Amino acid sequence: MKQWDVARTLLAVLREGGLTAGAQSLGIDPATARSRLDSLEEGRALLGLSAAARGSSEMAGLLRSIAEQMEQLAGLAPAAGARAVEIEGVVRIGVIEMLAVERLGPLYATLRGRYPRLRLIVQVSGHTENLLRGDADVVVRMFAPEEKALIARRVGAVTVGLWAHRDYVASEGAPANLAELAGLAIVGPLYETRVLNALRVRGLNIPPRDFVLRCESAISQLAAVRDGMGIGMFFCEAVGADPDLVRVLPQVEATIDMFVVMHEDQRQSRAVRAVFDALADFLSSSGPATEGSRALA
Repeated sequence: MKQWDVARTLLAVLREGGLTAGAQSLGIDPATARSRLDSLEEGRALLGLSAAARGSSEMAGLLRSIAEQMEQLAGLAPAAGARAVEIEGVVRIGVIEMLAVERLGPLYATLRGRYPRLRLIVQVSGHTENLLRGDADVVVRMFAPEEKALIARRVGAVTVGLWAHRDYVASEGAPANLAELAGLAIVGPLYETRVLNALRVRGLNIPPRDFVLRCESAISQLAAVRDGMGIGMFFCEAVGADPDLVRVLPQVEATIDMFVVMHEDQRQSRAVRAVFDALADFLSSSGPATEGSRALA
């Protein structure tokens, strides 16, 4: 085991305030971090892993000083006077498919340019990742979290509307009202979704069994609509720039609030905090904290 690996791991644990957060900032698992620190009796004492933890506070200071000197010699420390410590590690983002594919691409590139040593895992799912279970580090939710352990920031809202390919509209005609819409081909989700429920409130009462295509994947629904199969329901912010898609019944639309959420235990992780802030800033239209959630201080 390289001495620098041990020193670097110890320094990360001290900076991040814990074994798990320190390991995550380095992109390693806690077991690996623990194994490295177990090579030092002082490391075990520092983390409370040994009953003989005498003098751990002074030893921690000495070890940190040594590790920082090694970091400087390795050329990995931030320059003197630098305002930020380099961000590194692995961060898991949970986000629904439509946003991940149609909207967040520029953010991934921005994060890559800003933090070259950061690694992202994008968990695309139609289901909300359970932050309390540790399924993801940061998630985008279409509803305000109620769990007290979660920190959330409202980042504006998305508008859901009805869209079709211009060739389909030219062939079948644009419906003038919901009654005429019922006679056209509708592409929609396989299961109940917030998008479908939001449009139902606006009068879209066509039962899913009457959809010409039902699919769990929103991107597959969009592909079918782009191929001229029928009319689908999508986020206007995600598909509005497509010149081949046109709005159908623009008066039938719904607004859904959007939140970026993380667990309070991740507050001390620089990597998770950096992704949380970047994701919130990218998606934000107004960005205020909302009732029932806590703003990230």
